[in-house]
Parts: sequence; C-alpha cells; structure tokens
Amino acid sequence: MPGRLAFIVQVEVCSEEWASMTLTANLDNRVKKITEYVWAQTNVPVQDQVLLLGSKTLKPQRRLSSYGIDRQTTIHLTLKVVKPSDE
Repeated sequence: MPGRLAFIVQVEVCSEEWASMTLTANLDNRVKKITEYVWAQTNVPVQDQVLLLGSKTLKPQRRLSSYGIDRQTTIHLTLKVVKPSDE
C-alpha cells in the first residue's frame, strides 16, 4: 500500500553450528525470507531448517508480524532430525 509505514526490524539467527547471523527484515515479510537468508549463509536447505522463537516453531508462509517479532528479536536455528530407516 502506498504511503504505508514499513516496520523494519533486526533479526538475529543463532545456532550452535554457525556464527550468529543478523538480517534486516520488514514485519510484512514472510518467515520464508529468513530461511532463504540462512540457506545463502550456511548452505543448509530450507526444508532442513527449523526456526524457533521461544518455544514456537516458525512456519515459512506466516508473516513476521504474526509472531509478535519486535525491533530486535533472536530466532534460533536447529536442523530437522533425520530418522534412520529400519533396513
């Protein structure tokens, strides 16, 4: 919408495996933007990432604003666990 004030936030993504990553995002952006940024920085495919805000798992199709993300938010990155097959 023209003339609408954009709400810009700094989002920090933390993980035990990688250095912290900080990106600037708009609250209207979808979580998918963060997963794509993480992919570009770590080469971890989007489908293998799990982003957590507190105890909530972030869903790629939802907007950042739907999670109550504010000016400086830390999101934690974990990887999906692959269960071994019973072969």
